[in-house]
Amino acid sequence: MIDETEQNIIELVIADDHELVRSGIIRVLSVFKQIQVVGEAANGVEAVEMIEDLKPDVALIDILMPQMDGVGVVKILKMHHCETKLVMLTAFEDFSYIDRALIVGADGYLAKDINGAELADAIKTANRGKRVFSSTILQMMNARKMNLKGDGAFVAITHREQDVLNLIADGKSNKEISTELFLSVRTVEAHRANLMMKLGITSTAGLIRYAVINYPK
Repeated sequence: MIDETEQNIIELVIADDHELVRSGIIRVLSVFKQIQVVGEAANGVEAVEMIEDLKPDVALIDILMPQMDGVGVVKILKMHHCETKLVMLTAFEDFSYIDRALIVGADGYLAKDINGAELADAIKTANRGKRVFSSTILQMMNARKMNLKGDGAFVAITHREQDVLNLIADGKSNKEISTELFLSVRTVEAHRANLMMKLGITSTAGLIRYAVINYPK
């Protein structure tokens, strides 16, 4: 087993408007030597500026913050092609918040009631490029798992549709997907429509949930 102190340090920024919450997270993570908190932000605007300046490996971002909410933070940073893994850490286990976070390309969604070991593991997993979700969040998402006509029948997805689905789940627009896959925007729109029809899904958020549950990174 590799000693944790011998592994690469994961630099972390915490964005939350409550100082007590930030302090608590820092205290909980202090025993995990691989994780180093390099910055704290008290509002959304400060979070964007700090993450763009420090370029940490991972950022924990609260949903509700003054000046700009967490979803806005993620949206702006993703538009700027930020390489930091952006994970929502929030008390709100609600689909309206989860869907908004997924649509803009958040790299995970964690409930604040997780323990220190779970939080540290989630940070390490996100740093490896995999999406992270609290067990309670995954249970909620699985409860809304969608299959064709809801009958559990197998849904055949082509390789190209899978490519499009993965990029939709990453928060990419039709134009961005067309550029990345060397397709016309109209072709991307057709693939999106086909996916919705095959899967019985009527929204982008639904497509993202389907991708997260069935094709995790």
